[in-house]
Amino acid sequence: IPTYIRADLLRESLISISRQTRPADQVIVVDDGSTDNTAAVVQDVFREFFPGAAWPFVRYIRRETNAGKSFAVNEGIAAAEMDLIWIFDDDDIADPRRLEAVVPYFEEDPDLDVVHTDAEFRDQIDVDPDGKVSPSGWKDRSFWYAVDVPDRDRFRWFLTGNRWFGISVIWRRSILSRLSDLETAFGPGPGYFWKRTWETEEGKIHAYENAWPFDPYLGRAQDYDFFMRLIWAGARSKAVNTTTVYARTHEGARGPGHALKDGDAVEQATADAEKWIFRKIYDRVPLEAIWPEEEGLAVAYVERAYALLLRGMWEKVAADLASVGQDVSGLRDVHIEALARMIDATFVPPDEFPADIRPHVLKARRQAIRIRDDWKRAT
Repeated sequence: IPTYIRADLLRESLISISRQTRPADQVIVVDDGSTDNTAAVVQDVFREFFPGAAWPFVRYIRRETNAGKSFAVNEGIAAAEMDLIWIFDDDDIADPRRLEAVVPYFEEDPDLDVVHTDAEFRDQIDVDPDGKVSPSGWKDRSFWYAVDVPDRDRFRWFLTGNRWFGISVIWRRSILSRLSDLETAFGPGPGYFWKRTWETEEGKIHAYENAWPFDPYLGRAQDYDFFMRLIWAGARSKAVNTTTVYARTHEGARGPGHALKDGDAVEQATADAEKWIFRKIYDRVPLEAIWPEEEGLAVAYVERAYALLLRGMWEKVAADLASVGQDVSGLRDVHIEALARMIDATFVPPDEFPADIRPHVLKARRQAIRIRDDWKRAT
C-alpha cells in the first residue's frame, strides 16, 4: 500500500486487509514522505489488528522525500517476498473475502499471470464489525465489471482505455522477468528506457533508484501503463465477476506532494500521462507483436491511429494513416466507423488547433478519406 498524507483513510484500508478470511502473507506500507501522523497510525493498526505479527510479515517503509506513487510502489515490490503482488490504495476498502476469492485461481493454474475482478465506487463506505461493506449509507454508487478478452485481442482492447481496475488486480511476480527481457532490449537492464527518457525531462527528479517496473515519470495512469506492458510481455489474465474491492470517490488531491492536483487538473494530468504512455507505445511496441498477422497491417495502423486520435496526437495519427497501403481488404465496418470519427474530428474551426498541429490534422483528414474511399471501391 503506497500512501501519502492520508492517515485516517489509510487506517480504514489497513483494517480491511486485516479482516481477510484468507490472510495476506505479507503487508507492506510505503510512506512516500507523509507529514501527518501516518507512522503512528500504521504502528497502532499493526499492533491492534495484526496481533503477534512482526517483520517481515508487516513492514512500514518510510521514504524521506516525497517522489510520487511509482517510486513508492516500486520500493514496495522490491521489498515483497511473495510471488503474488496486490497493490492497494490507501483510501479504499477490500471485501473480507477478497483474497479467498482470487488466490485459488493462481493455485489452480500455475501459468496464470493476472486476475482482476469487479469493483464498486462509492462516495461513502460503511463497514460492519466483520469487515463487510454495508449495502446502505451511500448517495452515489457505480460499478466496474471485469471482462475476459482473448489473449490475441487484449492489447488492442486496451488501446482505448484501461480495462483492469487497478486495486482489483493481483499479478504473479514472475511476469516481471518476461517484462524485463523485453525492455532490456532498449538498454542495459530493466527500466533503462524510462531512466534515459525521464532524465531528459526538465524539472523532474533525477533519481534512478526504484525506477522500475512502474514508470516514475507518470503522476497519473501508472496502472494503465504497467498493465499494457504486462500484456505486451504476454501476461495471461482471468476476469472474476465478484466485487472484491470498494473504491472511495472523493474530492481529495491526487499526485505527488510537489504536484498535488484535484478536479479538472486531475483530468488534464491524466490526459498528459496517457500521451506519454502512447509515445512509448508508438516508439517501442512493434505492430506485428500486437495484431494477428492474418488481419494485415492496415487494420493495425487504423486501430492505433484511432487510439492516438483519442489522445490528440495528430502528427502520429497522420503518420499511421499514411502508412496504410492500397490493400485495405482486411478493414471491417468498425474500422470505417473509426475513420469517419477521425474525419469528423478534423472539421472544426482552424484556430481550434495550434499552428504547428494544423498541417498534421489536414494530412490525417486526407489519408482517412483516401483509406475510406479505397475500402468502398474494394467492397
